[in-house]
Amino acid sequence: MIMPRNFKLSGIYPVIILVFLVFLIVWSQMNYNQLSKARRLRYPAQVFLPPAALIETASLGLRNFLADIFWIQSVQYLIIEGTRKNSFMFQYLDIVTTLDPRFEYPYLFANLILPRYGSMENARLLTDKGIAAIPSSWQIPFYLGVQYRVFSKDYEQALKYMKIAASIPGKPDYVDGLIASYTLKSGDQTSARELFDAIYKTTGNEFIKQSAKAWIQQVDHIELIQSLIFGYKRLYGVYPQTIDDLIAKKLISKIPDDLKNFRFVINQQTGVLTIE
Repeated sequence: MIMPRNFKLSGIYPVIILVFLVFLIVWSQMNYNQLSKARRLRYPAQVFLPPAALIETASLGLRNFLADIFWIQSVQYLIIEGTRKNSFMFQYLDIVTTLDPRFEYPYLFANLILPRYGSMENARLLTDKGIAAIPSSWQIPFYLGVQYRVFSKDYEQALKYMKIAASIPGKPDYVDGLIASYTLKSGDQTSARELFDAIYKTTGNEFIKQSAKAWIQQVDHIELIQSLIFGYKRLYGVYPQTIDDLIAKKLISKIPDDLKNFRFVINQQTGVLTIE
């Protein structure tokens, strides 16, 4: 019996291409592992990675299987050169989460790795993708919120993602505490105090309750210093450069003990006190 010339070729070709591409990636990394350290620093392990859309199109019914393969490859790639500038780390994780959008760990992995090596925007893209795919995960927006605070000191974005995390059922109480903390560090003492006060009155966790009480006292001290900064301007025509200027002019005897570990910045145009 002679088969038709075009018998299922349209379905075979994408699989052949995809298998070849996966083989090429695995082969290149296996050979790269044999290179000396000096050559590794000079030559990249990979110069090409198929885009996520192409792999998704050619995956047919093997999406989860391929997601597992690329996930394993991404971890191996991180060890080899995933932290280098212009690496394929984002592309690997984009492929994994395109093939299996509800696989939570790659989103968390992206938020732990990418910001550390200057890829905050790529971390944000994957996080937004994860929030849409797994709306029940408070960890995905939470991890990015922390990274915005740690690596870019961008409290606006940090608060945006923290608030998303806080709106999801099942999140722990300390998420609300971090929102209050970030609000305080952004310079909004009034809102921060209201948040800490609400936490103190509503939490059933004694440790969080006492932490909120301590924060309320710190906010009161910060508000006192803020008022003294404005008073300094009325007296001397300029804002103080540092809190030490307030001490030098005897407007305050010393920095309160509970604020000694804070690094304060005074905006010389507005006088607003913020915490770094």
